[in-house]
Amino acid sequence: MADYYQKPLFTSNNTISNLIINNNELGNGVIKSDWMNEQQALHLEGSFAKGNLPDLLFSGNYYPLKKEESLDMQLNVQQLSLHLLSPFIKDFCSVLNGYVSGDATLNGTLERPMLDRKST
Repeated sequence: MADYYQKPLFTSNNTISNLIINNNELGNGVIKSDWMNEQQALHLEGSFAKGNLPDLLFSGNYYPLKKEESLDMQLNVQQLSLHLLSPFIKDFCSVLNGYVSGDATLNGTLERPMLDRKST
């Protein structure tokens, strides 16, 4: 942090090892974040991979002061296990096997995320 009395500046570079979500390995990742004071937003960029090529890439903004539309993220997934998504779609899909690849936009809020996707 710098000049936190007038213009707060927050920058972070994080490395995550062996991340597991819903009993599915997402792998190793990096997340870079920067606070954008004028937009009052946290800009995030990152990736996760189990091998040499990333399975998940993401970039976008989180607006913590907004009550609606606080998320504005672009996602790219390659061969991501559908089991990872099961808690989010269990109400309308009981059997979920396989993998998904494609691009998606994540909007909405942390409490009510909305995913708009183009999958292959």
